[in-house]
Amino acid sequence: MKLNVTIDTESNAVDIPSMYKMSPSEYSSYVDGGLFFFDHHEILRAVLGDYPIATTPEQVALLIGYLEGIAEKMRDGEY
Repeated sequence: MKLNVTIDTESNAVDIPSMYKMSPSEYSSYVDGGLFFFDHHEILRAVLGDYPIATTPEQVALLIGYLEGIAEKMRDGEY
């Protein structure tokens, strides 16, 4: 049995220079609706590809921990 997957290609990504110039409020708006959305099943999903990011509060907490670790590495110049 073959499984077909369709990805919406009408979503837009932001380029690095534009993202760098975003104000904190612009970036917050981009994250909420431009990168992620919360569907009617209470699943955090990626806008591009519509794939699930987290299905439970515990997974969201783990994602936040991961992102905090990345932020620390960026501050330390490790990335």
